[in-house]
Amino acid sequence: MLWIGLTGGIASGKSSVARVFVRMGIPVVSADVLAHEVLEPGSEAVERIVELFGRSVRANDGGIDRHRLGEIVFVDPTGAKLRALEQILHPQVRKKADELRQELRHKGHSVAVYEVPLLFEKDMQGLFDKIVCVAVRPEVQVQRLVARNHISSVEAYQRIRKQADLSMKLAGSDIVIWNNGQTSDLERIAESVARDLLTSSKRLQK
Repeated sequence: MLWIGLTGGIASGKSSVARVFVRMGIPVVSADVLAHEVLEPGSEAVERIVELFGRSVRANDGGIDRHRLGEIVFVDPTGAKLRALEQILHPQVRKKADELRQELRHKGHSVAVYEVPLLFEKDMQGLFDKIVCVAVRPEVQVQRLVARNHISSVEAYQRIRKQADLSMKLAGSDIVIWNNGQTSDLERIAESVARDLLTSSKRLQK
């Protein structure tokens, strides 16, 4: 089974591409969804995060207030708080992803995708057969992030700077999907990429 890494900067359109892949018959495992599961009320991760960042990050349901937690970790200029959070979350998320990968393989899928925003930041390139990067111009990225998260442009730039430089992602990717235009353009390109991945995976099975 081909194991494809899907990545890109924040607000680049990764989730939109992932939805197209699913529609085309390619299963997608989302690191963000797995992170939500890890942060369910009563989990070990929740207790460790509250202990580290304080009671203000606990949500009313006993889980984690992700918006409040984001306000804390992304404004830290040293990056130490974000690294501390990642040390709690990433090992548990990766374990869940590995379990799902094996499950999809046993079900007979020829290709599956792991949508992971921090693929390059966490040096995960060697885990995948191919890497697909969704890219967007910086000014468009800021506009979308401000509109989506209801934050200031200053906060948007702060979050973007926490991630790897776009040029590095482009150089390390096998396929790049540019998302500077309309949603219909993105969907058309993503459908073409999905067809190519399915065709490649079937060739390998012969």
